Amino acid sequence: MAIPKMEVTRFDVTAKINSLKTAIEKGKEERVKAQTNKETYEEQLRKNDEEIRALHVEPAEIETVLAELGTEIEKDLAEVETLIPEQYRGVMV
Repeated sequence: MAIPKMEVTRFDVTAKINSLKTAIEKGKEERVKAQTNKETYEEQLRKNDEEIRALHVEPAEIETVLAELGTEIEKDLAEVETLIPEQYRGVMV
C-alpha cells in the first residue's frame, strides 16, 4: 500500500511565511513596549531613590526606617492617650 503524498503548494508556503512574519513583527512590538516600560520604571526608581536620599535616608534602609517611624508613632499615640481623661477616650466627635 502506497502512502499518499501530501503536496505543499506555493500558497501554503507563502501563507506560512506571512504568518511567521506577522508573529515576528508582533514580537518586535512587544519587545519595544517592554523596553519602554523598563526605562520608565527605572527612571521612576531613580526619582524615588533621589527623594528618599533627600530625606537623609539610604534607599536600602527605607523599610527599617519606616518600621521605626511606625513604632514611634504608636508609642506617641499611646502616650497622648494617657494624657486624655479616661471618660473622653474613644469618644468620636
